[in-house]
Amino acid sequence: MAKATPRGTVQLQQTAVSALANTAAEINVLSVLVWADAKDVDKMWILNSLEAVDFGSKERRIIFQAVVAVNERGQEIDPFTVQDELKRHGIDNPIQFFYDWIGDDQTAAMSNYRIFVEAVLDSSRRRTLTLAADRFRRQLSDGHLDLAELCAEFRDRVADIHIPTSIHPGLHLYNLIDQIHLEYGKEKGMTFRTGYPSIDSTIGGFKRGEMVLAVGRPKCGKTWLLLNLVANLLADGRKVLLTSGEISAKELTAKLLCRLAGVNHKLYRMECMSEEQHERFVKASEKLAKTELMVLPKRDAPSIPKILNCAMEFKPDVVAIDAVYLYSPKAQIDGWEYYVAMSREIKNMSTQTGALVLCTHQKSKTGDPAYSDAFWQDSNFMLSLDNEPLGPKSWLTIKGRDGETFRFKLHVDFDRSLVWEMVADTSAF
Repeated sequence: MAKATPRGTVQLQQTAVSALANTAAEINVLSVLVWADAKDVDKMWILNSLEAVDFGSKERRIIFQAVVAVNERGQEIDPFTVQDELKRHGIDNPIQFFYDWIGDDQTAAMSNYRIFVEAVLDSSRRRTLTLAADRFRRQLSDGHLDLAELCAEFRDRVADIHIPTSIHPGLHLYNLIDQIHLEYGKEKGMTFRTGYPSIDSTIGGFKRGEMVLAVGRPKCGKTWLLLNLVANLLADGRKVLLTSGEISAKELTAKLLCRLAGVNHKLYRMECMSEEQHERFVKASEKLAKTELMVLPKRDAPSIPKILNCAMEFKPDVVAIDAVYLYSPKAQIDGWEYYVAMSREIKNMSTQTGALVLCTHQKSKTGDPAYSDAFWQDSNFMLSLDNEPLGPKSWLTIKGRDGETFRFKLHVDFDRSLVWEMVADTSAF
């Protein structure tokens, strides 16, 4: 018989990644090789497609190597020739070994063997990527961050692994690695500076595709915190989609203008601004008109899917949603599942649009996001305001998904509608 053409090897260590093996597919492939008649299956295609390294267990690799050796000697591949070869490999009881690791199913999916070959290749790819990712993480934890070298090595580790298009038609691993490499360090594109030193220094600001939740009890200043973040992001040249489930688009814009003008919102409502304050308000309006801001009335987007549709069309850098709990998800369900669905749709919005999604949400009396833990689970970061009503001095706690927590003081200047950081205390507690 013709010799199988080597496809390239990737040496795997005996590690826990062997648990990623597709045992059923491996057994089916070996059974087809051993039991099937050569006129019923293309055994040479299988031998050209696979190598011993593609099998997750050491024992099934040995059996495959025995099959390859039998083929290279020009013998017929059957249970007897394979068992004889196993004995040459030093297996004391080759018959028992044979049946323990591939069984005696002589009708093992003869018509679907190509699918099982692809499944074996797929599991091999997963193990290889896992090893590469583990090494990547170890080098990062050791402080050796050479992204270009690591990406090049990561690509080399998977270069010889066949990725079946029938299983992963949309997988473009090389493009993903190139994107990571190209975007690394370009903070203007990836990182959003918030204007709050403790947030920017402790967690590096916010990133595209993240979901950030600001929670607090009623009247704690969630909306004012959100509007201050929006003002800082607009000043940084960001494109923002802003909406609220609680207040009108007009009032929301007026509050943002008061923040930009440094005017007490109460004076705006009472229509008693001084001439100097009104002049600042007009200049703030002219400044805001030059930014890329879309204020979306709730009547135009009463649900999370509607906001997503607007975001897909507007393509903002940031989606800011005030009182997100007053919007509705796509699913028509009740109870806690209603809020789980809502949270999942918001998270999907961040990943689908690539925008930073900032939301405000109610906090329960116990300090957790109200109605469902899903909001906390889906958020990359949670900004938790004190339980007390917003005052001149308040506390904001940053909680990340890795469990690390930071706390710092806010100062609220009601006369200027400004919420700024009073003490940049970034120590964990």
